[in-house]
Amino acid sequence: MKHLSLKFITFFLVVSFLPSFLTQCCGSGCCRGEYISKPFFNTIGATSVSYRADTVRKTQEVYNQQPIYYRNYFCWLRAEVEYYAMQKALPTNFGQSLMACDVSPPLGYEGSEEKTASIQIFSNADYDNALPAGSDLASIFQIRANNTQSSYLAWYESGGYKTLPAFLATNPPAFYDAYLRLSEAPTLAKKHIFRIEYKLTNGEQYSIQTPEITFQ
Repeated sequence: MKHLSLKFITFFLVVSFLPSFLTQCCGSGCCRGEYISKPFFNTIGATSVSYRADTVRKTQEVYNQQPIYYRNYFCWLRAEVEYYAMQKALPTNFGQSLMACDVSPPLGYEGSEEKTASIQIFSNADYDNALPAGSDLASIFQIRANNTQSSYLAWYESGGYKTLPAFLATNPPAFYDAYLRLSEAPTLAKKHIFRIEYKLTNGEQYSIQTPEITFQ
């Protein structure tokens, strides 16, 4: 009888503290199965931020309307996304929860199944004699794209950039974010508002406009 009472007390204590223990452990997204069940992202929009970058000192600041050297101009494109799973997530058991709390991949870590169809860039002003206002400026822009949230690359890294035509020729997936930079200086107008038309192969299209950029 004494032995049974001891077992009952032990069982009662475990049952009493278990909900609190589980709540603490599984309070993170990974333990609730969010990271495991939502490894893909779907693009639902796009935004941009224009930066003045110093590639020597490796510093950056948001563009502030002051004249800028063309090689120091970077446009950061960021996709607005929602996360989803390819199949219904399996129930997360107690043992899985305990192990998942230590390391968790970011949402959307598998990237997107969508493909980039085209990226076109236009200006409201004449860039040079060969590129009047309204021309596609793809030939003078380079891009470096990150396909997942976990593949962030520093804005100041010089390697890995491709011309837009070369990038599109690789049949790239939809980007999580991307960096654009110019390869040639404007020779006519010095003030430009760039409009970026981003199309996916599923028919979605997003239009992004920069503030007016004044080049030196």
